[in-house]
Amino acid sequence: MKYLKTSPAKCKGVRACEKICSKTFFKTEDPSKSAIQVKEADGKFEINVCNQCGECMPVCPVVALKRNNQGVVIWTKNCAWAA
Repeated sequence: MKYLKTSPAKCKGVRACEKICSKTFFKTEDPSKSAIQVKEADGKFEINVCNQCGECMPVCPVVALKRNNQGVVIWTKNCAWAA
């Protein structure tokens, strides 16, 4: 399984990763939709990334999450969050 390795110590808080992720997967530059979230606390940056564990899938109240053919957890198009 592939995963994304982060380096919080190198993060400068530009948040370009959030913009690129949302643009690539949702065709809109909306960091709130990104699977990468950068938060600042005490002058340091914390990077949260979906690790594809799939624990979200069975608890999704609208059954909007599934694994695609490559094994990646995705939001289905019928989900209001992905719109």
